[in-house]
Amino acid sequence: MPQKQTKPIGPTFRRCRPAGVDCRGDQVNASAQGMSVYMNNDEANEILTRMPRLLDKLLDQALLDQEPMPSELCRSGIYVFYENNEPLYVGRSDNIRRRIQMHSRPSSPAGSANFAFILTRDIWNIWDGPCWQGPLPKTGSIIARETRRITNWNETLAKDIQLTQRRLLADGDIHHDFNCQKERIGRMNVRVIQVDDPPKQFTQAMFAVYAARALNTRYNDFSNH
Repeated sequence: MPQKQTKPIGPTFRRCRPAGVDCRGDQVNASAQGMSVYMNNDEANEILTRMPRLLDKLLDQALLDQEPMPSELCRSGIYVFYENNEPLYVGRSDNIRRRIQMHSRPSSPAGSANFAFILTRDIWNIWDGPCWQGPLPKTGSIIARETRRITNWNETLAKDIQLTQRRLLADGDIHHDFNCQKERIGRMNVRVIQVDDPPKQFTQAMFAVYAARALNTRYNDFSNH
């Protein structure tokens, strides 16, 4: 069944950034600096030197179908969703099989199927942040009801509008598209690699950011909220 294409008609929430600045910045180095609270510089640098080798190892892994999920799948590490051979989203988990399944499970809420929720927001052109752009949404939608009181669309008023996951998914059309995106994710291929350094999983956390940066995955965003 062809993927439903929904024209973005909702308002746009986008984070304000200077023109030409990459939204991810240099998260790997920032992560290393943050970890200095827990480890010395030698330990942090040793983890950083492992990143290119781990990326090569990840890219050497076969692209897997989700149905059926291979029984020998590693338990803890990094996974990447691919669509038409394009890497879209990097995630990490200490139970990769369960986490991948949660992204596409019909009963998963937005908090568990966060990739599907990101895809849904992309379809509707809705993003977090104080910058308000875009046309008035369709009459009767939850977004229209939230924005009907706005008479002066400026940054100050837009800061007061926070569309939570639950409130967005209360809209029937948005919820339908959310379910469609979970089905879409279930058809994607996935590539996984074991990265396991308990108890704090510093290497795993840093490699998730590094891989997203290196693969230029369009749906990962490590901005603070």
